[in-house]
Amino acid sequence: MKIVHDQVYTTKEVAKYLKISPPTAQRMCKEGILRAGDIGTGRNKSYRILGVNILALFESERPL
Repeated sequence: MKIVHDQVYTTKEVAKYLKISPPTAQRMCKEGILRAGDIGTGRNKSYRILGVNILALFESERPL
């Protein structure tokens, strides 16, 4: 899987790419580790992540 800068990804797709669980990807979004836009409210809340934000994780100098 190749990440495209301007494409939008779901937490499930990000989890697969990063080899983490979907709940971990959601937590990373919620805590601001992974910059994302949120969609919905309450139990139906989900996140969408731009490819550039996924790639920024690897360019970051701060530890995760």
